[in-house]
Amino acid sequence: MSWEDHSQRNLRSSERERDQSARLRGQMSQLLSQCSQDMREQADRVEDAIARRVAETEEASRNLEIQLKEVISAMSIPYKIGALFPIVRFATDMSWQQS
Repeated sequence: MSWEDHSQRNLRSSERERDQSARLRGQMSQLLSQCSQDMREQADRVEDAIARRVAETEEASRNLEIQLKEVISAMSIPYKIGALFPIVRFATDMSWQQS
C-alpha cells in the first residue's frame, strides 16, 4: 500500500469519525434538552402539588381556628357554665352514693 493510499484511507476514516461524532453530539444535545424539559415539567408538577397542599393546610388551619373560637365562646358563656354545676354535683353525688 502506497503512502497516498494510506493517507486517503486515513482521511476517509477520519471523515467517518467526525460525522459520527457530529451525530453523537446532536443526539446528546437533543437528549439533554429533553431531560431538561422533563425535569422542568416535573418541577412544575411538584410546585403545583405543594401549592395545593399548602392551600389545604391553610384551610384546615382556618377551620380549626373557627372551631376553637366556637368552643371557647361556648365555654365562656356564664349561664352555660352555671348550668353545668348542678349536673356535676348530681354526678358527684351519685358516685358517692354508689360507693
